[in-house]
Amino acid sequence: MLSHPFRRELSATLRLAGPLILAQLAQIATSFVDTLMIGRWLGPEALAAGVLGSTVFFTTTVVGIGFVIAVGPTVAQAFVLDTSRLGPVSLAEAGLDASDTSASDHLPVVVDLVPMSR
Repeated sequence: MLSHPFRRELSATLRLAGPLILAQLAQIATSFVDTLMIGRWLGPEALAAGVLGSTVFFTTTVVGIGFVIAVGPTVAQAFVLDTSRLGPVSLAEAGLDASDTSASDHLPVVVDLVPMSR
């Protein structure tokens, strides 16, 4: 049987996810009914056009979402300080320890919001 803490977490997760699950099922049902209605009353040509339009819309949306998701890391990279190029005095002024430089080569530290000059 499920342990008590796990059951509590599962219950909380399902409470949060419930509306999302219902919204997704409603969207799928709407698309399904639209497809049935187009195929039944408008014929195969209209069904093919509807499916083609839906595919183009979906592809465009996914590509657009990809661009939007890429903006965050790109902007963050523009505001990151490369600590491997700084000396101990500059690191101390930024509130960093000189021994942190090897780790910060792989994990950049944001110290201010001034864009990097190119």
